[in-house]
Amino acid sequence: DHARKSLATIVDQAMRAHEMLAEVMRAVQPRSVVRSPHDIVALTKGIFETMRPLGEAKKINWEWRSNVSAALAEIEPEGIQEVLRLVAQNGLDACRPGDTILWKLEVIDSVEEPVLSKRRLRKLRIVIEDTGPGLENAQAVRAFDLYYSGREAGRGLGVSLAVVKRYVAENLGAVRIVSQKGLGCSVEMEFPIYDQDASEDDNGTKQHQPKRWMI
Repeated sequence: DHARKSLATIVDQAMRAHEMLAEVMRAVQPRSVVRSPHDIVALTKGIFETMRPLGEAKKINWEWRSNVSAALAEIEPEGIQEVLRLVAQNGLDACRPGDTILWKLEVIDSVEEPVLSKRRLRKLRIVIEDTGPGLENAQAVRAFDLYYSGREAGRGLGVSLAVVKRYVAENLGAVRIVSQKGLGCSVEMEFPIYDQDASEDDNGTKQHQPKRWMI
């Protein structure tokens, strides 16, 4: 019995080491990113549903709120799925039974001015917020730094949020953390989305295919 427990511990440690190495490689290894138009709302809802059982297993309230049913964005779907999974997993790791993780989606106006375009600027904001213990201000400031971990020693490499920042940037987006110790944590991501309304090109011709709002 003791031998079996020792072997199980070794296997568990080996698997954890493999996962840590994979995380480091995602953060530093060069990769080719190919973006194309995808419905980022449907993609996000898919990850939400996939991870719901993990939240339910920890007795965490898993909630969805969205004022948009679809939004076309020029993204690498695998990269965005990994971003959402990593952010949600960080929330799951931080939360206690009875806490809530809320996914919020909304279309917002960009503060940037259009350049050589009469089309409005729009972005999709994806927020994954939790009612967990939150972060100190100093922790929130450094959260995206590679190898920085706000967890207890040995519980994390401080790689996942660095991967999130990199993948979001590669998909033309931006990300930030809003947190206060004892009041939970919110990860906010914004991605430019396409204008699917008919619009005129430079020659005044109607174009009905999707047009991207400039950023």
